[in-house]
Amino acid sequence: MSLPLGAVAKIGNGSYRVLGAMVRVDEEGSEWSEYLMFSPTGAFFWLVETNEGWSRAQVLDAWPVPAEPASLSVSLEGIAYRKLYDYEARVEHVVGAFDWRVARGDTVRVSEFERGTARLAAEWNTDELTWTRSTPVALDQLRAWFGTSAPKLAQAQPSASPDMFGKVGRCLLWLLGLNVVPLLFNFSGVFFLLLLGALALALPAMLAPGSD
Repeated sequence: MSLPLGAVAKIGNGSYRVLGAMVRVDEEGSEWSEYLMFSPTGAFFWLVETNEGWSRAQVLDAWPVPAEPASLSVSLEGIAYRKLYDYEARVEHVVGAFDWRVARGDTVRVSEFERGTARLAAEWNTDELTWTRSTPVALDQLRAWFGTSAPKLAQAQPSASPDMFGKVGRCLLWLLGLNVVPLLFNFSGVFFLLLLGALALALPAMLAPGSD
C-alpha cells in the first residue's frame, strides 16, 4: 500500500486523512488497495490504487437505473454505462477504522460499469447493496494532495532512458552480428552504413527528455 494510515491530503479548502486501508483480491489473484478518506467538514470518499493507476470513488446516494448489478447497462443522470466486469472481491489485509466492521476474509460480489474514463460499481452481499462512481486521479495530483505525508508517492518513477539505451545497445550488437561477415570483405562501405544506423537508433534515445 502506497498511502500510510493517517496520511493527510490537502484537497481544496479541506483536509482529508487516511482513516482506513484494505487490500482486496479477486478470484484470479489480482490485488488492489482501497483507502477511506475522512474529513470532519466533508463527505468521505475512497482512493483506489490498482496496477492501472489511481481513482477516486464516491458512494452514491442516488442509484442508477435499473439498480440491478446483473443488468448489461445502467443509466445515471441520463448517462448510460455498459457492463464491464463481474467478480468476487475478498479482503486480504485491513488496517485502521471504517464506517462498518471490516475483517480479513470478508467477500462481496462486484459489478462494474463503464462510460469513458468513469465507472460505476455495485457491491453487494446478502445484507446490503451499495453503488459508487469513480474517476481517474493522476499521480501528480496525488503528490500535490499528500505532499510529504505519503513518502512512497514522492519516490521518483524509474526513468525509461536506461532501458531504452539498453534496447538500442542490444539492437546494435544484433546488427553487428548480422554484418560481421560482409564487414570483413567490404570494411569501408559496411562500416559507414553501420555508423549511420547506429546514429539513427542511438540519437533519439540520448536526446529524449530525461536522458543523461
